[in-house]
This record gives sequence, C-alpha cells and structure tokens, in this order.
Amino acid sequence: MKVADAIAKVLHEEGIDTVFSLLGEATMHVVSALDGLGVKVVDCRHEGAAMAMADGYSRATGKPVLCAVTTGPALAHTLVPLTSAGRTRSQVVVLTGLRNPDNLGDRQRMDHQAIARLAGVGYRPLFDPDNVVERVREVVDQTRYTGKPVILDVTEQVQIQEYAWEIMPRGDAAWKQRQRIHPDPTIVEAAAKLIGQAERPVVIAGVGAEYSDAREEIRAFADRIGALVASTLESKNLFGGDPYNAGIAGLYSSDPVMELFATADCVISFGASLNPYTLAKGYLFPVADFVQVDVLSPRPMGDGQDATHYIQADALAAATTLSAELARQGVPEKTGFRTAEVADRLASVEVDPKEIEIGPDELDPRRVCAEIDALLPDECGFATGLSGHFWSFTALHMTRRRTPLLASTFVGAIGYGVPVGVGAAIGCPDQPMVVFEGDGSMMQNVHALETAARQGIRALIVIMNNESLGAELYKMGFNDLNAELSNAEGLDIEGVARALGCTATTARSMDDVRSFVDAFLAGTGPYVLDARISRNVMSRTFRRANLGEQ
Repeated sequence: MKVADAIAKVLHEEGIDTVFSLLGEATMHVVSALDGLGVKVVDCRHEGAAMAMADGYSRATGKPVLCAVTTGPALAHTLVPLTSAGRTRSQVVVLTGLRNPDNLGDRQRMDHQAIARLAGVGYRPLFDPDNVVERVREVVDQTRYTGKPVILDVTEQVQIQEYAWEIMPRGDAAWKQRQRIHPDPTIVEAAAKLIGQAERPVVIAGVGAEYSDAREEIRAFADRIGALVASTLESKNLFGGDPYNAGIAGLYSSDPVMELFATADCVISFGASLNPYTLAKGYLFPVADFVQVDVLSPRPMGDGQDATHYIQADALAAATTLSAELARQGVPEKTGFRTAEVADRLASVEVDPKEIEIGPDELDPRRVCAEIDALLPDECGFATGLSGHFWSFTALHMTRRRTPLLASTFVGAIGYGVPVGVGAAIGCPDQPMVVFEGDGSMMQNVHALETAARQGIRALIVIMNNESLGAELYKMGFNDLNAELSNAEGLDIEGVARALGCTATTARSMDDVRSFVDAFLAGTGPYVLDARISRNVMSRTFRRANLGEQ
C-alpha cells in the first residue's frame, strides 16, 4: 500500500468517520483512500469554511474529525477558524503538506509550522514513511487529550511512496477512559467553611459543568446553601426551569439580576474560567469572595484576580464533596436568596422592555428571536455567529436550553456562524439545528449554503438582515462618523440562497416568520430565513455598554 493509504487506514481505525475537504495535491491521495474506506467526505468550497465546519462537527459530537486542505495558501485560509478552534475544545486533525520542501522558490511555499504557531495549535510533520503509523496515532492522540487541533504535514512525495509494513491494531488506551478528578480534602474543608458563612451565595456553571453532567448535583448544592444559579454564555440556559435561575452571568445579565448579584457575598463557580465577560470586568460581584472549581491546574481567574479558594476537580465530584463537607461541618441548610420575593422577581424579569418604533415591512429582532425560540422543539441544536451586533438578541431573547449550543468563533471574527452550524448539523443528523447569522457576516461564507444544500442538512438558517454591518452602524454613530458607510442595501438573500439549493424566503412580518418555521419543521434540507430587521433596534447590551443606559 502507499503511505497515503496507511494514513487513511490509521485515521479510520482511530475513529475518524468524517472529513471536511477541499481537494489539492497534498490531500487528494488520502481523501480518496478515506472515501474507499467508507469515511464520509464533505466537499467544501473554501478552506476556511472546511475548517469551521470541522470545528462545529467536533464540538457538537465530541469526536475527532479530519479537515483536509492543501499546501501553503490553502492552509493559510484556515487561520481564523483554526485559531478559534485552538481556543475551545475542538478535536480536529488538519491534513496538509508542502509540495516540495527542497524547492525554495515554490510560489505556494509557506511556513506551515509558523501558521500552527500563530494559531496556537499543534504541529507534527511526517518525513520518514516508515513512521507513518506512529506519527498519525500521535497526532490523533494529541488532539484528543489537548482538545486542540493538530496539523499533520505530509508532502505528496512522501504520500505516494510505498509502505511495506503491516498495520497492527492497538487496543483502547487506559487514558482514553473518562475519569473524574476528585478535590483535595484540605482545600474542600477550607472552602466549605467560607461557603457556610455566606448568606447570599451565587453558583455559576460553565461548559466544564456540562461536560461533567453535573447539572443536578450543582442544583442540589445551590439549593442547600440558598444560592441563585447562573451560567456562562456558552452554557446558556443550563438551569432553565429552576425558579432561582438568574440566567447568564455577565454582560448579558438583566438589570434586576445585576442588582441581586451586587449584594452577593460568595460566588462558587463550576467549570467556568470566570473571564472578564462573565464577571463584567469585576463590577458584577463587587463584595463577593470566590470559590472556583475547575479541572485545569490552579491559576488566577479569567479577569486576572485571585479566587479565595481554587479547587482543582471535576464539577460533579466537587459539588458532591462540598455538599458532604458542609453536612460534616454541621452547616444547616440556608434560605439565602431562595425566597418567594426573589423567585417572583426573577419570574417577572423583562430583558428589554423598551418601546422602539419599528418601520413598515420591518421586524423587531427581539421578537424574531423569542418567537423562533418558542416555535422550535426542545430537541434542537443552536449555533450563532459571535461578533458584531445581531447575536446579542439571541443571547438575551432565546431562553430555552439547546444542545449542542455553539458560538462560531472565539477570535472576534465575523463570517463563521453558518459553516460552524453546518458542521454541527452534519454531526447531529437526527435533530434539527437553528443557525443565526448577520447579513454582512453571511456574505463572507455564502458558499457554505451550497454545501448545506448538497449535504441535505436539517437546519434553519436565520439571517438577521438590517442591510448593514450592525455594530459598525451604531459605533460610527457614537463617534459622529458617516454611518452610511456601514450599510449595504439591496442584496436578494432569498434569491442567492435559492440559487445555491436552499429553500428560502424573505420575512417582513411575524406571520412570515411563523409560517416559514412551520414549513421548516415539516420539511427537509436547509431553510434560509432572510429576516428583515429594523436598524432602529439596538440591543439592550449594546445600549448599556455604549450609551450608559441603566
């Protein structure tokens, strides 16, 4: 067999069942071999989209996946989504290869290792064909245990050489078995003493708590100590249905919740980095002590401040152990925030009650998000772009729990909501997916709609279309600049989406929105909703941050 066949065989044996690909000399041999082994090949129209789809697939499924892009410029096209994937938990093997390492004048030559370094991801080249099995296994292992992408760099000259050895299977390694890190009893004892003295505690859960399946244990712990429960943006609505659920902790907290948080005397976090967004740059919990629980090695909180106690442990193990330690210390169950008055206050929260004039044939984006959230079934995934302005409406006005729940990028870049959502939908074919994106952002990867149509994914793709770059529209106004420069009017998104193979419509009324969502739920394939939202509606978060609105 050829080295390319050996690479494909090992990748397949290591659990790679899908490859997102844009073919080239450095990938065609391996991708062809993978196709022969029955691996699903998703042909993409741009290397950046291929990487974003692979990222969405891996985060939605928890499985390793392959992104295959060819040499130099092709790999460079992946830099933004590759960097983003390196900042979250994404198991992507990126296959590429220089055309000819000895040709220093090759016009496609780029430093692949430098690209990996810029992106903050792993890099492993293969020079010796005899090492192919060990190297490929090493790469898959590395992306599994680090949760970061790894670039596998193999030239075509190496791929087409003969591999004369038999590939022996290997058993499951012990380190692949899921384990729970249990906390140090001494630190738990000290933390429990602090928690036992608290009268107004708040519990915050992040993605680590979700990964640990610790929701119910954390709820029981919070109930015992009389705490409000809240979550990070990435774990939005984890505690949906709990009468003491305060929603998102951070810049997306409602005003009444912020008032409650301001009086908290202790915050206990499970699986959250407590970054500046979650802590509103230190202003959200001004008088609270912090107990931080995370599996990562001890470190300052995400805003650079120090927690009073840092417990290195799995979220479920820590919640169970802390509850037991409180009982051992004789700490009685407390009411804390858990009063009828607080429950009524939380139940009556209006995220954004401000009346805003909506023009004719325009939609209020707040209503669009809330209505779609109500119409979709519980079993429905969610993905969104994560930069600009439009996604603030999804964060504030969509309150039901969604799994998987994916933000597109962690580098503040627009343009990746649709491809990340497409990848997630391919990974979760047994349930629908809703994807939110802005109109300007969508146009950066509009070709992803064609991939979605060709793959027949079951996704409702909602384009929040105010014919403008929304964040820039408002920011230019704040700075007395010509805001018209941010506008891009006249694009027929419905027509573009239909031409690319999607079912599509333009919505100018809430009846249009409701009927199209109903059609999506009854239909198949991707549906694109061009929701014509009003520029008059600035999100509550944007008004608070930029206008000082209280």
